[in-house]
Amino acid sequence: MRNLTTEFARSTNQRGFSLIEVLVGIVIFAVGMLALGSFQGALTRSTVEAKVRTEAINIAEQIVETQRGFSQITSAEGVLAFLDIVNGTNTVTRNNVDYTITQEVTDYYYDLLNDTFTTTVPTGAVSSDYKTVNIQVAWTGNQEFVVDENTTLTADILGGGFIEITASIPVTSVASAAKVLEQASNEPISPVVDYTPNTSAAPMSLGDGKYKESSIPKARTFGSDKKQLVETRFDVMTYATTDAGSSFLRREEFSVVTCVCVLNERSSENPGRRPTIWVGDEYSEAEFIEKPYGTASNLSQSPLCETCCRDHHDGGTNESEQNDTPEPGVIRYSPWRPLCEYWDPACYADGDTSYNSRLAGDHKHYSKTARGVLSEAGVGDTYVEACKLIRKDGFWRVGQDLRQEGLNVFDNEFLEPGDTNDAARYSAYVTGEVDSFTGSLTDGYEMLSLPPELAKPSRTSHIDAGSFEIVAEGDLALDFAIFDKAALTSRQLRSHAIYVDFMSKNLRDVISCINDGGAINGETSSCDYDKGDVKLDKTGSSNVMELTPFFEVQLTNFNRWTEDPVDDPVDTSSPTGTCDGDFCRGFAEVQMQRPPGHNHVNASGYRGNPGLTDTDPVGKYPGAELRDADIQAIVVQEKLPPPQGTLIRGVFSSAVAGFQATNVRIQSDDAICDRTVDGFACFIRPGIPTTLVVSNYQVDGGSKKNVA
Repeated sequence: MRNLTTEFARSTNQRGFSLIEVLVGIVIFAVGMLALGSFQGALTRSTVEAKVRTEAINIAEQIVETQRGFSQITSAEGVLAFLDIVNGTNTVTRNNVDYTITQEVTDYYYDLLNDTFTTTVPTGAVSSDYKTVNIQVAWTGNQEFVVDENTTLTADILGGGFIEITASIPVTSVASAAKVLEQASNEPISPVVDYTPNTSAAPMSLGDGKYKESSIPKARTFGSDKKQLVETRFDVMTYATTDAGSSFLRREEFSVVTCVCVLNERSSENPGRRPTIWVGDEYSEAEFIEKPYGTASNLSQSPLCETCCRDHHDGGTNESEQNDTPEPGVIRYSPWRPLCEYWDPACYADGDTSYNSRLAGDHKHYSKTARGVLSEAGVGDTYVEACKLIRKDGFWRVGQDLRQEGLNVFDNEFLEPGDTNDAARYSAYVTGEVDSFTGSLTDGYEMLSLPPELAKPSRTSHIDAGSFEIVAEGDLALDFAIFDKAALTSRQLRSHAIYVDFMSKNLRDVISCINDGGAINGETSSCDYDKGDVKLDKTGSSNVMELTPFFEVQLTNFNRWTEDPVDDPVDTSSPTGTCDGDFCRGFAEVQMQRPPGHNHVNASGYRGNPGLTDTDPVGKYPGAELRDADIQAIVVQEKLPPPQGTLIRGVFSSAVAGFQATNVRIQSDDAICDRTVDGFACFIRPGIPTTLVVSNYQVDGGSKKNVA
């Protein structure tokens, strides 16, 4: 039981708060309020600083994105260029706050030898491969900050600070690097990049409103041996056209180089890449393997020669890998070489010490003697090389060798800009023949030294120069050019080549499936578009011509031009050396002293890589690589009676110091002379002592030969 007396006594002793207790409470409350006020100030300051810092980051990002949107490489008034991205300092004002922007730029260049990047500028570099941009955006304290149009915070609330970001800007602009990721119709999905077709090119219609065209190849020479060390570049563009205009789809950049290398045996410390091949909608990135390799013998050649010399070798870690692989064409740079053009034990007799197992599986390379004769190169020897390179993800990679499957010659008026009828007929011929060629390929075609070639265009069935009568059997008769002495005494002729890259069995299977009625797009696809090396994940296209690795290229300035009979009735120019301009070869002129008639003008060149550098072949069987095409030059209306005289012919068998025999010149003031494919022909008038001058077979000039 509780004690009520005690409880009552306790309750009477509670008298309330004392003055001291109240004062203590007030102090505690005041301190809390002061802390809350300080917190509010700190919170406001932090909020302002966060907004200022966010604004600074936005400024830096805007600068980077603007610079990434450059439209060309070299500087030009009113246009942002890659070379305009340099160090600098600037000030901008946002929300009444001044920001100081400091930009530091470092240029990096690709080191071909070490397959890495360096800040050292290589010889002849126009620009770096990419830039690192370090941007610092700083602000000082005691600046007023504008919250909105009605609110401005005092200057003492803002402290100083800075932000710093670093970004990489590659030399490939955003516009040129844009690619269509998915495409199910004629119109590409965003991003759409406008494209202006080249009026001087021959566009190939792929169907579905898509086209492919090539730029005219441009050559560059190096060092003192300008007739052998050459780099040629051209692009192949694929674009789509609708009523709204043309848009960019894809760009392939090609370079063809001739080099002098030093041969090295296999080494795990110096691996090389497999060939870069076409896999349906892009070129693949090949892996590094241990195999024989080469190094560039000197610096007086294209910088791409380091990659060319290193990678253009077959073989692998396993010496029998070439024979064990089901489809050797996928891993060979030229799948059509005969077996004994490789370092293969089967091609050497027992006890033959010339066989080097450290080169096993690689194709043979050849040195060139002082007289231009090729001989098999061994480890440590210099050798001549020719490579086709493709720019892949910003880097040049060695692709499989060029394979010219067709060559045609026609008058320059054919395919002239604006002639849509001729362009459509020629495009139909090219794509039709490429499609037939692809359909004729069978398993193992890469092992055939001479796979099927594209058919020539229709030929004329009858020509009568005197009555100017021409009868053509087909829709595309390209094999004549008319010269009327009364009005037209010259014409520019052109040669165009058709190339088809190697196609793996997987790619041929996909194309065959589509041709048989299958499809790639949509969920009901009946074709396997992710098969082996083929992964159609860039465009998703089922357009066979878009998946076929072909391109059509003008070779007028890379072919050798001759006529038969020589200079009768026209003479066609074929100067030595590379051309600097639209044309310097294939210009046909009527010889006014000859009677009307017709002769065959011939353009010739090598079907492999040297055909796009106009240099000597790098293998031992150049005859199998030589391809030609001709056109009949028809001259009407007689002017003068034909002169009397003697026609003599000769052959140039070799050159010295690495110069081509085809570059040797012959001329005379007393005779009509011209080069043929392998020699010369001269028309000599009777009774007149004649001197023929042979030159350009060595650096200091040539020699003379008197002909009675």
